[in-house]
Amino acid sequence: MAKYIRLQNKKYEINENSKSFEWGYADLHDAMMHDIEAKVEGYIEFEEFDHPIYKQYAAIIEEENEDLQKQMIEEFWEEHCRWGMALPGVSCYRFEEGEEAAEKLYNYFAERDPDALQSDEYYVLIFEGEDTGIDGHNGENVAVWKKDIERVPVTEFFRKYLMNKSKLTVTEE
Repeated sequence: MAKYIRLQNKKYEINENSKSFEWGYADLHDAMMHDIEAKVEGYIEFEEFDHPIYKQYAAIIEEENEDLQKQMIEEFWEEHCRWGMALPGVSCYRFEEGEEAAEKLYNYFAERDPDALQSDEYYVLIFEGEDTGIDGHNGENVAVWKKDIERVPVTEFFRKYLMNKSKLTVTEE
């Protein structure tokens, strides 16, 4: 097991089934559906509508029960995709790298969601996880969460690990 860090929204609990997805998607199922559509594109293009993979896809898009449809999306994605806009674990940084990992995490959010770095709605999660062997879309690690080590307030974490980095500004409101 290795130690990892990630910026975690307090609204969401993380567990062994948690997955990350690329920015710009409404939710995990939207990202998974993108991956699924990419998978079945060839079956549609060559009109292979009798193929089992296409039939499984058709059943998903025809399903009217939203909860059942989400379950079907997850099952298809796990069986046929396993990587794409959705990831088989959570995006994070290996914390053994210490200050370097903290800087990568800070820079990632400074570019994509700078308000999160000052928000009380987030914390830095330090956790034990299992490496998936897959890199995230932006070069980050992807790990399966196994157990929390510590939940640290964002400003406290970055103050501790980045206090000597003049280009990074961590302030309290």
